[in-house]
Amino acid sequence: MKTFHYLLLALSVALAVTLGACSDSGNDLLETIPADAMAIVKIDAESLAKSAGCKKDGIKWVPGETLGKVLGELTSSEKKKIEDALALLGGIEAKNTFYFYYDNTPCITATMLDADRVCDAVKKELGEPESIEGFDVYDNCVIVRGKQLWFTNGIEKLKKMLEAAKKNPVGSNKVMGGYLSGDKQTMRIVVNAASVYKNFGGLVATLPAASTFANAYWCYAINLDGNHATFRASFKDADGKTLSAAEQMTPIDPAVAALMPDNPILACAWGKVSDEIMDAMLNNAGPAARNMLTPYLHAINGSAAFGVAAPASFNDLLKPAEWTLTMAIQYDEKTAGEILGMTSMLTTMGKATIEQLADQQCVTIPDAFGAGKDAKLYAGYINGMLAISTKPISAEHTNGLAKLSKGQCAVSLIDLPVKGHIAEGFKLPFGLTGTSTAADETCIGELTLDGSDKPVIESILALAVDKAFQRNAVETFNKLCEE
Repeated sequence: MKTFHYLLLALSVALAVTLGACSDSGNDLLETIPADAMAIVKIDAESLAKSAGCKKDGIKWVPGETLGKVLGELTSSEKKKIEDALALLGGIEAKNTFYFYYDNTPCITATMLDADRVCDAVKKELGEPESIEGFDVYDNCVIVRGKQLWFTNGIEKLKKMLEAAKKNPVGSNKVMGGYLSGDKQTMRIVVNAASVYKNFGGLVATLPAASTFANAYWCYAINLDGNHATFRASFKDADGKTLSAAEQMTPIDPAVAALMPDNPILACAWGKVSDEIMDAMLNNAGPAARNMLTPYLHAINGSAAFGVAAPASFNDLLKPAEWTLTMAIQYDEKTAGEILGMTSMLTTMGKATIEQLADQQCVTIPDAFGAGKDAKLYAGYINGMLAISTKPISAEHTNGLAKLSKGQCAVSLIDLPVKGHIAEGFKLPFGLTGTSTAADETCIGELTLDGSDKPVIESILALAVDKAFQRNAVETFNKLCEE
């Protein structure tokens, strides 16, 4: 039951909506959050509620049609609990709801506009509170003091958080506090890189930008508007200076896009990466790998790109040989020749054969996919770039990557339109399209649920309860497996 209570209260806070105008209590809450928390999320719960399809009925918010169907999947008692929670949400201030993660413990905190109303509802679910050092503690997970509510793993954990915040609060950190004070997005997120590396150093040290951004704050703003989501990301140092992508990568050479497949469903490109980031990658590789990779990674003298294109026919979707995967990296001709020469090793290790074509070579690996299905790999040095692909390489492709890359240091795109053969084949109610770009101090991205007439969260919830779609998707997948 405690697990359900945890989820229920989390939902309640996450969807909280305010009855009155916003106050300055968000700044007060920031004084109770430790600045060395790994991540802090400011939530505009009203925006989330709208995106989930909730409707406002007077001063209350109630489930919309889609969320109503989701609740229909629950037991009557569970449904009533969530409906009661939605009705209660007017007692919590929406635009100043915070989630943070400190000392391996998650916590949600918010200001109560109507403390009596909220506490009465919590008491109904969790029983009478225990009074501990000025806190009202409900089942050791919901904790109240004055008008502030916390939802976390016990009073001792909370006391530890508050003691740390007293010494070093987020509100006194000009970078974190300043960024989290903004209120025009559905979510604002600050990741404290120093705390992340302190707690997960062995894991994240393998990331390319590990050493570069180890002492930075990773700042993200996410906004949900109808079927559209946008985000902005930036990296700020301890003094608040925003780090620029141009300091770590050169602009992309648009020519690299011509080597990517036509109509990719996924593609990305980036400029030459700085030696600092390259060394960070190499320093976290094993000695043998480092010795082998160092000359070739440092020899990269320009842009790189990767692209994926689906088979032209939906019926070939589960046939690996019909997919196009292409990578291109700018090298000088000598280094590219050395790498291409390594393909001869494949003929000595097995039954692979190499056919030399006009400007590339084709490596055939027999029975690579089983049932006598061969795999082909094409490699060549074309237009100053080493290119490797599962299909014959051409430098005359046209795709959205070329236009997107102009003047940028890093870009990516996803293109699964609702009218495309994949979405239509599975009878998806919407597709997925989006881009991201980084040229200076801010990475900007957008994502659209193409063809959906519902907002983002509600669209996803609708799929979860659309039994007809789910049955059809399973049947379609099984038919593809039989092809």
